[in-house]
Amino acid sequence: MKNNIQISAICPRVCLADTNANAKNIIKLAKLATQKGAQIVTTPELSLTGSTCGDLFLKPLLINNALKSLNTVLKGTKKLNTALIVGLPLQVHTQIIDASAVLYKGKILGIVPADNCETRYFTPAEKVKQNKVSILGQKVPLGNLVFKLFNTSFTVKVGFDLNKQIPPTLKAKIIFNPASNYEYLGKQEKLETLISKYSAKQNCIYVYASSAYGESSAEAVYSASILIYNKGLLVKKAPRLTMKEQIVNYTIGEKAKIQPMQSFKTDAKHPFSPSNKQELLEVLDLQALALARRLDQTKINKVILGISGGLDSTLALLAAVHTFKKLNLPLKNIFAYTLPGLLYHGIGRQQIVLMREMVSVAHLTIPNYTEACFLTDRGYQAWGISKDEAREMLKQLTAIGAKSALMTSCVIEGKPQVCGYDHTDGSFFFHDYEVIPGQFHGTGDIFSAVLIGHFMKGESLAASTRQAMDVVSK
Repeated sequence: MKNNIQISAICPRVCLADTNANAKNIIKLAKLATQKGAQIVTTPELSLTGSTCGDLFLKPLLINNALKSLNTVLKGTKKLNTALIVGLPLQVHTQIIDASAVLYKGKILGIVPADNCETRYFTPAEKVKQNKVSILGQKVPLGNLVFKLFNTSFTVKVGFDLNKQIPPTLKAKIIFNPASNYEYLGKQEKLETLISKYSAKQNCIYVYASSAYGESSAEAVYSASILIYNKGLLVKKAPRLTMKEQIVNYTIGEKAKIQPMQSFKTDAKHPFSPSNKQELLEVLDLQALALARRLDQTKINKVILGISGGLDSTLALLAAVHTFKKLNLPLKNIFAYTLPGLLYHGIGRQQIVLMREMVSVAHLTIPNYTEACFLTDRGYQAWGISKDEAREMLKQLTAIGAKSALMTSCVIEGKPQVCGYDHTDGSFFFHDYEVIPGQFHGTGDIFSAVLIGHFMKGESLAASTRQAMDVVSK
C-alpha cells in the first residue's frame, strides 16, 4: 500500500427525504475532500435520503427519487479521480435493501447491502439472493465485495450495531463503514473500543462515518461522527455533537495518533448523574442538538419556559441557553416565566436566593402573596395588606429583574384579590375574586397556562389575568 493514498469520510448535512438537496451536499463535500487530496471518500449510511424516513422507505416515490439523485451524484463526480461511497434505499426485484453504491468516474463499481439494517423496511444482506443488479443502465455486482483501486483494496460494511460484535469481513486493507447511529451519554467510549479492537484484529484501516445533525428526530439525536483507525490506533476523528458538516482526510502512513476517549468511573451513590464536567457538557450538548433541530425544523426562534424553581425547569433553562448560544440566537428570545411552587416548609436563605436568581431573568413572575413575602424580605401579614403595600411589593419584584409581576392569593384592604404590574404601560391593576371553599389541585397550573396563552397572543397582562381567573373559577 503506497503511503500517498489518501482516504476521507464526509458527513453532509441531511435533509430528510429531500434527495435532490442531499445529492448537492454530497457532491459539494466530495469535491472539497478531493481538493484536499482524497482518493476514496465515504458518506454515512443512506446519505441520499437520511436514515430516519420511516415508512417513506416503503413508498416508490422515495425509492425512485433516490435512484435519480444517485445519477445526479454519478454525473456530478464523474470528472473527479475519486471513488465515492454513497448510501441509498434500492429496490432489487421485490426486495428493498439498505445499500451503499461505490462510484468511480461515472461508473458504479458495485452495490453493497447492509448486514445490520432496519428489517421493517429493508431486506438484510444474507437474504438477498441476487449477485448482480441493473441500475442506471449498468450491470453492477451486488453483495459483499472487495474493490481494488489506487494500488490498494477496500471493502464496505454498511450499518453498525453496538449490541453486536463486528462480524468477520472480506480481507481488505481498508474497511469503510457507513453508519447511522444516534447519540447517547457514554456511547462514544464503547464505540471507540469496539472499532479499535476490530481494526487491530483485522490489521486494517477502519473508517467509520455516521449521520450528521439533520438526521435528528423527536426520538433521537444524531451528530456527524467520524473515526479512522489504523491497526487499532485512532489516527483521525471529527468533533462530536456538532451541527456542522464534517470532512476528515487521512493519508495512509501518516504519523498521527489521537488519545482515545478517557474512561470515567461512575459514582456509586449517583449512578445516573454526570460524574465530571466533560459528561455534564455532553448532556447539555445532546439536549442542545435536540432542541436546535426542533427549532430549525419548525422555523421558530423563540422559546417559552415556566420556571418553577425545581431541578427539571432549571435544567430546561440551562439547555435552552446552551442551544441559543450554539445557534447564535439572542438570549432575549428565551421567555422565562417564574411559577413558584409551595416552598413554605423548611425554606431557607439559599432557596430564596435561588428563587431571586430565576426571577432576575424572567419577563413575568407570578408568585402568590406568601412567596412574594419571601422574595421581597417582607413579613407575612395574615390580616392582609393595603393597595399601597401591594404596589410596593410589585415594584420590589420588578426591581429583582422581572419586567412585569403578578401576585396571587392576596387579601388587599379586606378583599381577596390578584394584583399586578404591567411594564408595557406602567399600570397597576387589582382584580377581585370569590374564595371557593376546599382544595383543588392543579388550579395554579391551569391559571398560569391560560394567563400565558392570552398574554403571548398580545393581550394586556390585566386582561390575560382576568381571563385566567374566570377559567379557574368556572
